[in-house]
Amino acid sequence: MEEMSDALFEDEGDDDYAWAKAASVMGAQAMSATRAAENRDSLSAVDQLRAAVEKGNYAAAGRLIHELHDVGTHIPPSELYAGPLLSLLKDSYAREHPLRQHTTSVTDAFSAWFALLPDAEHVQDPTLLSLEEVRRHIFQTNIVNTDLVLTFGLAAARKGYAEQVSSQLMHFAMGAFPDVQAALRYMNKFLEAAEEHRRGLQPQNAVFRPALSIRRKVYKTALRALVRNGHHDVAVDLLTQKKRKLGQAVPKETLQFVAAQLQKARRYDLLAKVNPLLEGSEDKALAHEQRQVDVEAAYLQEIVDKRSGAAADDDALVNGSLASRLSHLRRAFSHGGTPPTCATLVNFMDQYYDSGRCRALRLLRQRALRNGTAATTAYTFAQMVFLRRRKMDTLLIQSFASTFYLSGVPREPILRILQTAPSKPIDSADVATFVPAAREVRKKAWPDSLTTALVWHSVTALTVGWQAVSALYHQLLAFAAGDASSDSVEGTVGERIPALMPRPAIRTEAFMPFVRRLMLGTGLEWGPRILEDMLRLGIAPTIYHFTDMAGVYARKNEVERVMMIVDMVEGAALKEAREKGEAQPAAKAVDAAVQAGRSDAGSETSRGSSAVIGSHSIASEAAQEASRLDEIPLNVSAHQPRKAGALPGADLIFYICVIRGFIIARNLEGALAIEERMWRHYDYQPGNPYYESYFEDLRRMQEHSRRRQQAVRQKWVAKYGPELAQEKVDVAIKERSERVRKLYGLTDAEALNSVHYGPHGLGKVRKDSQADSA
Repeated sequence: MEEMSDALFEDEGDDDYAWAKAASVMGAQAMSATRAAENRDSLSAVDQLRAAVEKGNYAAAGRLIHELHDVGTHIPPSELYAGPLLSLLKDSYAREHPLRQHTTSVTDAFSAWFALLPDAEHVQDPTLLSLEEVRRHIFQTNIVNTDLVLTFGLAAARKGYAEQVSSQLMHFAMGAFPDVQAALRYMNKFLEAAEEHRRGLQPQNAVFRPALSIRRKVYKTALRALVRNGHHDVAVDLLTQKKRKLGQAVPKETLQFVAAQLQKARRYDLLAKVNPLLEGSEDKALAHEQRQVDVEAAYLQEIVDKRSGAAADDDALVNGSLASRLSHLRRAFSHGGTPPTCATLVNFMDQYYDSGRCRALRLLRQRALRNGTAATTAYTFAQMVFLRRRKMDTLLIQSFASTFYLSGVPREPILRILQTAPSKPIDSADVATFVPAAREVRKKAWPDSLTTALVWHSVTALTVGWQAVSALYHQLLAFAAGDASSDSVEGTVGERIPALMPRPAIRTEAFMPFVRRLMLGTGLEWGPRILEDMLRLGIAPTIYHFTDMAGVYARKNEVERVMMIVDMVEGAALKEAREKGEAQPAAKAVDAAVQAGRSDAGSETSRGSSAVIGSHSIASEAAQEASRLDEIPLNVSAHQPRKAGALPGADLIFYICVIRGFIIARNLEGALAIEERMWRHYDYQPGNPYYESYFEDLRRMQEHSRRRQQAVRQKWVAKYGPELAQEKVDVAIKERSERVRKLYGLTDAEALNSVHYGPHGLGKVRKDSQADSA
């Protein structure tokens, strides 16, 4: 103890230590004052942030939140911060937005402000925080930011909003990833985030039951989206896995939907795995027996008969007054009902709109939008067909952008059209009838390839200048080749917004508007070039592509090229007829669609593709130049494409288009010769609008030619006498018919008939003669 320092036993009360005590007290007071000052500064910064948000001073708010995050200051959540969040979303791609000044991307800025919102259980003033408004600005915008959507989904789940956003989010996510496995991984992350929030609210053993409803909604939406997108194997794997682990987490209606879609796709191997999962339903024995019968019947039907792919509607939807048909259409769009066929909807829209009324169309559209994705897509597609037929292309683009994600379509031209749409002289009643408001669309749908093909038609029609059309065509080629960079959109200050992936495949119909437009605008070489591009990409041209190309060649009086195409497509029709065991390539009759005209245009043509072909007036060359054959397929179901390299067969529309082209070129000889080749396969029917559409001009041209020939004959009679003049006329007719026979591939009788009689053929002349005699 003696070795220990004596200082241990000194008295602190001695005066020698007074200075040390004073210094210690002063230091403690100073530290306490510093901490208090820091706390006051921290609180004042948060108050300043709230004040800036309340005043709408978002530049100061953006700076303050950045500084507070840097020093790690906790900011109490509040519904107040929904204001700057919505402001950011309304102009999310403006790099100069005050809320983006201190962040590298809009996703980072969104995450910072969304984190300040209260959890779902702690919202005190719902009027300040409307998650529906946030969702609308994220999902239902023309330029959808995939990263922002996916970030929003996970952030919302962590705050307890999973059940509110799950349906729309999963519908988007299942189509937003090029790899479907990446979409499933995101779905699992979303569920984990939702369960993480649940664990913070209740004991561990009570997590499963409250989260069951969320999982049920997620799996229901994901399974339906996977099946619609064609990922049948992945959907069944997910279905069997989740059904085994979670018992009844997948609703019975979803199981039935998946089974029905697999049966339509003829995936009977997968259907055998799904059928046992339905055994838990109340009517399992009867349902199972019925499904086995359906599968067997489908196998037999596939072998015996070729399914048309388009269901027939009840007579109540097709016939009757407009009022009764409207009533049945409304019931068809009831919850869980099967939507009417596209042909039925377009036919009703035509007749109702022509009656001068619009209100029922608006109400029918609203009813369809309220009853799920299938009803929404069925009605919107039919409406797009209706608008395209009437050349109301701006309304078509507006309707598409309001209902579908801009995937598989050229986004920059569409955005320009949407920006200029309000300035166009469009009737406001039409806008209200065909373009849904943002709040009407509960969730946007992913378009299929046939829907996007219609959009390409309208965008091409609204594009001015052959250079712009050529650029649009090259973008279509990039789409078909799978080049995603061609669909990026430039933001306000040069920021590129990536394309939505994956895009629907480009169909052969998307190339149709470019053939005629580019051949007439830039050069005839574009026709073969487009067909070559299609074959290179594995896309088979249809008879409509050859129709447009042959029609343009006829307009330019390129007889040899026209006849080359005519020989090719007629040979293809003959080959097809031989393969089917038919006696001739086409019946000597006109299809029902051609006989009935525009209202029944859903019938199939000789190639089996549905078409809508409006009647056109060709009373003048200007009208001829403006009119065209707009073939808009009405069949919603995707048909099997023709094998690349196989030629399509000629149909009635092909011949009429070539005849029109020769009329425009003032080539009466060519028009009559092609007509003779048409009579080989089709009979003349008086009053048919397709024949009458060109007969008037052809009669006028032939009458003018006969008057000229009569004048020449009179000169020959005056000069050579009647007998010698008649000999010269006979020689001239023989020479002319011989030239026509060789040039247009006619028989001797056909060549002589075209030279002598013209637009109705010999049979029509004989009928007229008999009528005159009577």
